[in-house]
Amino acid sequence: MKRFELLLNGKAYLVEVTRISSEGALVIVNGVQYEVGIKDLTKVELPKMMVVSETPAQAAAPVARKPQPVAETVGGVTTVRAPLPGLIIEIKVQVGDTVKAGDVLLVIETMKMENNIVSPCAGTVREVNVTKNQSVNEGAPLIVIGD
Repeated sequence: MKRFELLLNGKAYLVEVTRISSEGALVIVNGVQYEVGIKDLTKVELPKMMVVSETPAQAAAPVARKPQPVAETVGGVTTVRAPLPGLIIEIKVQVGDTVKAGDVLLVIETMKMENNIVSPCAGTVREVNVTKNQSVNEGAPLIVIGD
């Protein structure tokens, strides 16, 4: 799977190409799946100067995706997981801190955007499983909160 960040009229779109063939491709644009046709431009003679339309006929509307922490609670212990792959740029809590639901636990940078990861519950921080400047994958355990 290939991932791209495309800019269209100043708006960023996350595009993932999941399948490609001579007939078309399956792409995901900001979380929405599309089947698209492909035209072989190697067989088309392009003019020396092209004017690109400012408003394409069927531009995909951007979908705001606010990352939500993936959290699982087992036996009164909640593990907060990374909602997206990214880079940990700031950790705002340490083991032993008391947090409320909605408190910012850490900041993760994804696609040049900073995302606050907030506590889904109240409790005491039992584990901090990441360090500053660490890259994490989607679903990686970040913080463990207990009663």
